[in-house]
Amino acid sequence: MSDLYFGYFDVLFLAVMITLVLVVTKFIMASSSSEPPHTGQKAPISMKLVMAGIRKKYPSVKHVSTTDLHSKMDKIQPTENSPNLMLLDVRYVDEFEVSCLSNAVWIDEKLPTKEKLCEVEEKLLEKQNTDVYVYCSVGYRSSDLISQITKSPSYEKFSKQNINFYNITGGIFQWANEKRQVFNKDGNKADLVHPYNAFFGKLLNKSYRFKPKKPL
Repeated sequence: MSDLYFGYFDVLFLAVMITLVLVVTKFIMASSSSEPPHTGQKAPISMKLVMAGIRKKYPSVKHVSTTDLHSKMDKIQPTENSPNLMLLDVRYVDEFEVSCLSNAVWIDEKLPTKEKLCEVEEKLLEKQNTDVYVYCSVGYRSSDLISQITKSPSYEKFSKQNINFYNITGGIFQWANEKRQVFNKDGNKADLVHPYNAFFGKLLNKSYRFKPKKPL
């Protein structure tokens, strides 16, 4: 029941937030032109407001910017067996199959919370001294998972293993909006990102939006 409630609350929270930020953005952009952001540029105001809202809702969650993560990935290429860095994708399978970050490990969003936490524990069973970077579309689902992890009985064990969890600010949308490379699940370069749905996909640059045949 709690997982079903979270699903509804997730949609309601993001719907209200994005409606507000799109209204603000439309007002601001009415008097100026806008180009898609290039690598290293700041996030558009609508995404910045969404990210601020997520930080406010999950104040205990640690966050990392896409820029800082990209710098770390230049030094350590993440794989499932990387000793010090792991990327954790917590989206639906339809989203993951379109594209993901390099060598990301997938955790199915449809799983009940308890099963998701078990999946995370299994993936990290042999890990030590590892930074785990969790992402979804914009950071809401990933922040919620990290929040659940920190409240779980397994968190004490993760702490002893020196495993740290970070939400990737802005998620895969922000990563793609900055023209950073995404990949398909087979490791080949991809050009598009699943928009989650038509409404939330407005935070993703139009040129990168995949057109799903059916809604999630």
